[in-house]
Amino acid sequence: ASVEKGCFGFYEVKSCMADFTSGNGLTFYGDQNYLVCTKELCDEIVWQKMVPERVNAILTPDSTGSKLILGHVQSNHDLSYRRRPASEILWAMVKANGKRTN
Repeated sequence: ASVEKGCFGFYEVKSCMADFTSGNGLTFYGDQNYLVCTKELCDEIVWQKMVPERVNAILTPDSTGSKLILGHVQSNHDLSYRRRPASEILWAMVKANGKRTN
């Protein structure tokens, strides 16, 4: 049961508003869930109040593009949205074996 003590972070990368609204991805099942996008897209998503409920924070590249910084933090950023046991998440990762899954 020690595997259940793990913490899963899910990251979803979106390149533009069309990508964000495409209906692909945006599956946030982790203890912490992050949306990664440009600062401009972050600002637009926040301004239009389109931040997905299960996103703890939006991360954007810094000015050098060498690291991610907080672009927006949800008021519910301390909540965990994981509903699956760690063993099930790990098994899904093993089954995927590098293949893209939805």
